[in-house]
Amino acid sequence: MKHIDEFVKIDLHIHSEASKTKSGDEGLVSGMNKDNIETLLDKLDDNKINVFSITDHNTFDFELYKLIKDTIAQGSYDSIKNILPAVEFDLEFDPEFYEVVEKESEIELSEDKKCTIHVISIFNDNNQDELSKLSENLKELYKKKLNILHQESIEIGVEIAKKNINVVFNENDLSELFKSINVNFLLIAHQKGPYMNRSMKTENDFTNLSYQIKEKLLFIKYFDALEFKQLRSNISLKSYLRGKAINFISGSDCHNWNFYPMNSEKELNTHSKLIQKEDNRRFEYTYLKCDSSFEGLKIALTGDSDSRIYLSEPNVEDRVYLKSLDVKVSGNPINIPLSYGINAIIGNNTSGKTLLINTAFDKFNEHGNGEPFCRKYDFWPSKLNLNEFDYEFIAQGDIVNKFSKDKELEREFDGKFKDIDYSKYDQIIEQASIRLLRKIKYNTDVKNAQNGLDIDIKLPSRKLKPYQLVITTSPAKVVIRNTRVISQIEAVIDKLFLIYPTVKPLFHKVIHEILQLIIPVYRYYTKQKIDDNKSKAMVDAFRQSILDYNNKTRENQSQYSDTNQFLNVNDSKIVIYNNFINLLKLKDVVLSPPIKEGTNYNPKDAVNTEGDFKFIKSSENILNDKTLKEILESPFKANYKYENILQMTVEQAIDALVQNSTDIVNSTSLSERYRALLQRKISSDYRKVKLSIVDSENGLKNQSPGKNAITYLRLKNISNQENIYVIDQPEDQIGPTDIKKKLKSILRKLASKSQIIMITHNPYLVVNLDVDNVIQLDNTSGKMEVSFGALYHKDNGNIIDIVANSLEGGYEAIKERMDRYERNNH
Repeated sequence: MKHIDEFVKIDLHIHSEASKTKSGDEGLVSGMNKDNIETLLDKLDDNKINVFSITDHNTFDFELYKLIKDTIAQGSYDSIKNILPAVEFDLEFDPEFYEVVEKESEIELSEDKKCTIHVISIFNDNNQDELSKLSENLKELYKKKLNILHQESIEIGVEIAKKNINVVFNENDLSELFKSINVNFLLIAHQKGPYMNRSMKTENDFTNLSYQIKEKLLFIKYFDALEFKQLRSNISLKSYLRGKAINFISGSDCHNWNFYPMNSEKELNTHSKLIQKEDNRRFEYTYLKCDSSFEGLKIALTGDSDSRIYLSEPNVEDRVYLKSLDVKVSGNPINIPLSYGINAIIGNNTSGKTLLINTAFDKFNEHGNGEPFCRKYDFWPSKLNLNEFDYEFIAQGDIVNKFSKDKELEREFDGKFKDIDYSKYDQIIEQASIRLLRKIKYNTDVKNAQNGLDIDIKLPSRKLKPYQLVITTSPAKVVIRNTRVISQIEAVIDKLFLIYPTVKPLFHKVIHEILQLIIPVYRYYTKQKIDDNKSKAMVDAFRQSILDYNNKTRENQSQYSDTNQFLNVNDSKIVIYNNFINLLKLKDVVLSPPIKEGTNYNPKDAVNTEGDFKFIKSSENILNDKTLKEILESPFKANYKYENILQMTVEQAIDALVQNSTDIVNSTSLSERYRALLQRKISSDYRKVKLSIVDSENGLKNQSPGKNAITYLRLKNISNQENIYVIDQPEDQIGPTDIKKKLKSILRKLASKSQIIMITHNPYLVVNLDVDNVIQLDNTSGKMEVSFGALYHKDNGNIIDIVANSLEGGYEAIKERMDRYERNNH
């Protein structure tokens, strides 16, 4: 049984002594013949080459090829698996025939000059008799061309010896040759020098063709691949041919087997240094995902380079994927190998395809019970152990549901949405909450000051004129303004003296302390620089009252004899005066309102752009005067509104907080409890977001189910977090054009990182997608039959024939693929 995920390391460009007819190659290839094939094979095996070709100029040494093939068949080499027959043709393209414009050509061409490039042709090795005929027919063609060229030299009067004539073939020559044998073939154009470096171009490189010729050859897919030697040639060619349907492989172009893959000891030493430096002038081998057969090679070279061609050794050991599915058919256990890439399960509508994956992935509860079918065909799939795998199971209709259910798609790709920057949003709320708490603290301080003195002081805004100090006394609550202010102050002072009428005169020290309490108030008001005459008169009167008070107390000192009584009385006076002054200062504090009028802020959308998609997270909570009030109110019980909270003291505010918050902060601190409750409320009610996905290619709204399926799989390519995707009919409801132009590339890209197991009825997906593994279930005979393998496998049934016969339109899909796949018929 051939392995599904087989890789081969190739070199399809090695010369032998048969290339000595090529001018300049005589000395290089001397001795590279059947007597030294062990040298070549040892070198190839040391470099772990699996498949190679001897590609001599315009000739095919069948005897040498057969000898090497027989030697490999003996099994003496660990790595070498096959040699494929090949020829390197000197192929001539006529500029006049292709209407060449000299100025658009990469090289200067005279009117009659023809351009010759080197083209490698690899032949199918399944018919040795036809290959022998190839060798003989090519010799005859070569001889015929040589005689024609020699005769032409005679006719123009400059006879050239035949040994000095370089024979070149044209397209008609090759067509004649290929029609003479019944052998399929591949054509590979050769590029030795880097395209961008004109000084290093060689005469027979592909890029030396004129612009028109290259465009035509690429358009008609004349070549199956473009071969290069140096890594930098590949880089420049990919840049030059971006978007062109052609694959790239490497070839050593070795002429001396002793120094493989180079041509001399000096080259070999230089190459070793280039490898160490990772210099792009180094030679890198090509690896193909296929077996060592010609069929495997043509599948790899004529398909998508991303899926089967690697220019460095592929590493799939880290891939997490299912290795196989197990079933029992008529009591016989069958192990169906799986590829880490794309596995296509095919068969007629009632062949058990869905049952197989439903059982394997334990989906019967969701998608029905298949036991009657199992009993009928004695077909018993096994359930998989999926503990170590991240997989997604996409049944028929699942994608439609994802688009029809509200926010289902956005929730699935939640990890693609970036977080909104709430820093300014939070800052606005934080500053407002600080101002609110400050106002509550202020209310508390005012209340405490008023409780120490039965008096209230009101200070209107400083912007108003005249500046009015208003004192309200209890219990009469008489309001006195401006000119009566001083008399009211004096009345207060007198009231204080009347508390203890028998007290002896005040000591000077105590008077001084009382003055120190009053003077700051005086200084504060004198610094206001108010022009209003009445206000100035008030300040002057206040100053005079202090002086009068000082004089009065001095005159009455003799009345006080008991010092202790005096001190006690004046301690009380100091407290009263202190409360008076504190109240006066508090009343003059200008507090900013918690909410600044005109608040309006909406956090900026968080946008994450990946590929054609934008993942947008938008805030649904806009901050304005109304919502900010709601947020500041949210830690309080529902019946407390913003205007009420502004009048609260600390004690009142603590009582008004929501009580079901034992897990918040076990503290009597208003600030701690309020902030904790506020943060919880913001997180739960004021961080609501809207998720939206914007597609630059298609809108996500009002699409057809087929377009939705394409969009969903494109999205999975961006996220691609699962190891395995199980998809039942990915082509379902997708039009033929989108299947060919979009679905194919989407699935292939998805398979570059994840294993795909898909049920399909579409032959195009199987053949043109170049699936890695085909599994066919067939119960048309009344019993279940299981076939599997790569497209080019034939040991468990001819897979190509199975696809053609079991899928509607299979023959047409394969025929379309065969336009490149079977070239000997064209």
